[in-house]
This record gives sequence, structure tokens and C-alpha cells, in this order.
Amino acid sequence: MQINTLSSIHRIPPRPASLVSWGRTEKPQRATLISSVLHGLSQLSMVDSRFGPVPRGSPLSYQCPPVVKRGNYVQHPGAPTFPKLPLEGSTFPTTFPNVDPNSQQFLHLDSLTVTHEMAAEREEQTREQSECPLWQALRKPRVTASRFYEVSHVKGPSSGQTLAGRILKGVHQTPAMKRSP
Repeated sequence: MQINTLSSIHRIPPRPASLVSWGRTEKPQRATLISSVLHGLSQLSMVDSRFGPVPRGSPLSYQCPPVVKRGNYVQHPGAPTFPKLPLEGSTFPTTFPNVDPNSQQFLHLDSLTVTHEMAAEREEQTREQSECPLWQALRKPRVTASRFYEVSHVKGPSSGQTLAGRILKGVHQTPAMKRSP
């Protein structure tokens, strides 16, 4: 019997103790990790994931949440609930210590109050506005958040003119840049 081991490469005979352990077959331990998990599988609480039900706390449960599509947006199941509006402590005081607002200013400040119903209505009205050609035409010449850094760091009128031309011209979206459905 010839055994191909590292010792046979160097022409050193193997130790007898190592040959004895090779011939001996040991029984595997009875309580392995997988068997303990499968044994209590009926008692585990399951949560939905992108790949179906998985045990709560497993990496798939929080790394691959289920995709819930409603219209053109994805709602994540772990998203927090909408807060009750107005938030506590976020309302304007009715009296100002150093300023005495006139009636028009007071009405303007009062109009800034938002209720939950008003916020839900605005959200529903603007949910798919980016697909509207009119919205895109109105937004194109505006300085949006994605262009603010460039605009705030313009030096000189010629670079400002060049940037304005680039903003008005727009960028052609390649298929890789477009959102996938």
C-alpha cells in the first residue's frame, strides 16, 4: 500500500500513528449545528424575504427584504410609520419676543402648518410626477440638488455661462443611467 502524502515526496516513511488514525472511522457528533437548527425549525418565527420565508434574525431576513412594489416605487417593509403631524415642539409660537408680525405675516406663518391628511394628499399627488413631460420641462432649467455644488463653486462669468449652457442642454441618459422597472 502506497500513501501519497507530503512525507512520501521527501522519501520519509509515514509514522505508524498517522496510519492508525486513517484506518479508524469515527462516528460524527450527534448534535451538529445544522441538526439543532432543523430540529427546532417548527418553533422558529419566519419572516418574508426576497427569496421567500426565512428564519427571523438570519442574514437573509435583513439583507434581502421583500420587494413590495406599489405603482412606480418600492416600499420597504421595515420603513418607519409616518409621524403624527405636527410634530411636538415643531410649531411656531404665536407670539415672538422681538418681532411683532403684521396680519399678513401671521397668516403666512399660520399657513405653514401641515396636517397628516394634507401631507398624505401632497405625497399622493406628486407620487409619479417625474414621468410627466411638463414636470421634466419645468425642472430642466432649475438648479436642483444634484447641480447645487457646481453652481456654488462657479468662479467668474465665463465659467457660469458654460455651466448654464450645460444645465440647459441636459445630459442624454444611456440605458445604464435609467432606472430599471
